[in-house]
Amino acid sequence: RGPSIPWDKHIEWVQAAIRYIQENPTFRLKLFSDSTGEAKAEGRKKVANADGKLQLYQDLANVIF
Repeated sequence: RGPSIPWDKHIEWVQAAIRYIQENPTFRLKLFSDSTGEAKAEGRKKVANADGKLQLYQDLANVIF
């Protein structure tokens, strides 16, 4: 396991992550596991995560760092 990331010392990293997640709803739904029930209630198709969580975390890391 690698060293811990010092999020508390780099608020700009946290802000970049939040901004990206807010501005990219498809990414957000994939990262936080879209629910069939929510999708149905919102009148849309469920977003499936074909990329895998590891790839999503890599994409987010590329945005932050």
